[in-house]
Amino acid sequence: MSGSVTAVKDYSSWSALKGVFSDGKLYIYPNTSKKSGAVNAGSSVSYSKLGYTGTANGVSITGVKVYYSSQSGAFDSFIGSLSSSSGGAGDNTGELNTNFEYNYANLLQESLDLYDANMCGSDVSAKSEFSWRSNCHTEDAKTTYNGKTVDVSGGYHDAGDHAKFGLPQAYSATVLGLAHMEFAEAFADTATEAHYKRIMDRFVDYFEGCTVLGSDGSVQAFCYQVGDGNVDHGYWGAPEKQSSRSGQATFTSDSDTCTDIVSETAAALAAYYLNYKDAKALTYAEKLFTYADTKAKMTSAGPAYSFYASGSWDDDYALAAALLYKATGKNTYADKYNSVYGNKSNPNWALCWNSVDPLALLYSPQFKGESAFVENQSGIISGKTRADDNNYCLIDSWGSARYNAAHQMTGLMYDKINSKKDYSSWANGQMKYILGNNAGSKCFVVGYNKYSVKHPHHRAASGYSDVSSNKYTDMAHVLTGALVGGPSGSSTSFDDNANEYQYTEVALDYNAGLVGAAAGLYLYVKNSGTDEERAVQKVVPKSEVSPELRTISGESGGSTTTESTKATTESTKTNTDSSTEKTTESSTETQVIPVKGITFDQTALTMKVGESGQIKTTVTPVDATDSSLVWTSSDRTKVSVQNGKITAQCAHLERFHVRQSLYHGTSWYTGIRYQIQRT
Repeated sequence: MSGSVTAVKDYSSWSALKGVFSDGKLYIYPNTSKKSGAVNAGSSVSYSKLGYTGTANGVSITGVKVYYSSQSGAFDSFIGSLSSSSGGAGDNTGELNTNFEYNYANLLQESLDLYDANMCGSDVSAKSEFSWRSNCHTEDAKTTYNGKTVDVSGGYHDAGDHAKFGLPQAYSATVLGLAHMEFAEAFADTATEAHYKRIMDRFVDYFEGCTVLGSDGSVQAFCYQVGDGNVDHGYWGAPEKQSSRSGQATFTSDSDTCTDIVSETAAALAAYYLNYKDAKALTYAEKLFTYADTKAKMTSAGPAYSFYASGSWDDDYALAAALLYKATGKNTYADKYNSVYGNKSNPNWALCWNSVDPLALLYSPQFKGESAFVENQSGIISGKTRADDNNYCLIDSWGSARYNAAHQMTGLMYDKINSKKDYSSWANGQMKYILGNNAGSKCFVVGYNKYSVKHPHHRAASGYSDVSSNKYTDMAHVLTGALVGGPSGSSTSFDDNANEYQYTEVALDYNAGLVGAAAGLYLYVKNSGTDEERAVQKVVPKSEVSPELRTISGESGGSTTTESTKATTESTKTNTDSSTEKTTESSTETQVIPVKGITFDQTALTMKVGESGQIKTTVTPVDATDSSLVWTSSDRTKVSVQNGKITAQCAHLERFHVRQSLYHGTSWYTGIRYQIQRT
């Protein structure tokens, strides 16, 4: 019941009340830990606190709706319903730049391209979408460990440089894996599944290749770095022209066990198994976790320390244990998790290569880490939001967009896992900021729109041999889809300068969070967005994204034409104590057959509230490459629709729509009229 409060107790502080921001609303209710209670029967008194105006997590609150009762315990049920959600945030940004669309389907599509730009190995010419990338660092295939040849070719260059660092590489693969695990529908809808899997296959192949197994099948060592960071940073130019780095590989040892890196790699492989049920990946994940578990626990003190100095190993270890528990159901992994992380408190930091605490809490067995996760997620938003620049959440001045995108992703994951909307609206607003809705009118994703940064710190794309004298020179190639570091303060002072790597650096870990946020936001808009927001979600033909993108055999990625490419050989490798085993598989071209039309077995429905009806569809031609459909309702409060099942929610006369999933830039729309009668 709502109305004026006539029986309350006046308090001089907020201590007797508790607040929670959830689903876009600020709830204020009695703090039941206070023995005196917050609402008492008795004389009428003024309670000004319930006229509160101000902000909560940066969102303006203009008033409070009051619920009251004189009955003892009347609020207990309500309090209980909120007890599992002690945080949240809404979209607190304004519209500063409306001269472009927020197309998350296209953002997801393009955000994957950074991994094509950073491919390393002897098959880059065949596997990278960028026509300006080709094979490099082929000498990595002849690395030696204790006199034996170990093939550590493949994988990805770390950032704008060409070294392969173990921790950010494993972190990126884990984050990408969990993005797919939670938002797989987004990859299917946007025709990016094949591209995504090619990227993940490469990570997995590289990790397995870096694992040295003994004759008993156990892990002897793991190669956690290829390339000398200092030598590498002394070179500016294309990786294809870089001098040989033979001998620049570093392996774990009993004095440098790299618990953090090995555990994070196990987590990445476990995530890959959860997505694709690849038994080999799970086997390697368990073997690597055993190595991390049985060796002395320590972070890496090797050559990567000056570039990626890890602050702890327990977060990586706990996340690996949690994902292995999820993958296998073995209680031993839950026990391992609890032994180091069972009582984890608020980490007070966002997801990044040096802290996977938010993920370790999010995937804790039985989700016992929810309270600490929410406290961390909401606390960062509350404490790091800049009111002077469209409420951008600036978590750190170095690579702020990277932290922001990752924090969007963890909020979206939390909402998806718990069927809530605590952080999705906030993430939507923050992504709009990153794409250009800021005071400086800067888009921090390269090539996304006309406001995009044009001078990312990236050797391969630059086309020149000296960055210091070319910091504002046009790049030879557009590094499509790459997330740059972003502003260190206000977006109005951002310097689009290739030599200012604090702001324009790009990296594997930067884009991992961007991919996850884009996928989550695509589904958020699809399921909860306005008609206008949903209308702009479309895959862009590859030829329109960039003339430098080529189609990989068997993939489309939004291309309107199928380009002919040679069949390629993909190698998977396993390094053992005695031999190197390789298998090859040949890929073939796929001819794209577009959808020509959609028909229904009925075009009108009459239902009563609560009733459901099923619509059957026929897509022509029957052999269309992608015949998947996206069903949407113009008002889900009146009628819901899922895979052709229509459910009446309340009396109304309206339409719902079905859309072919924007394959190759072509859309088919149609509608079915329905009528819902009052019961």
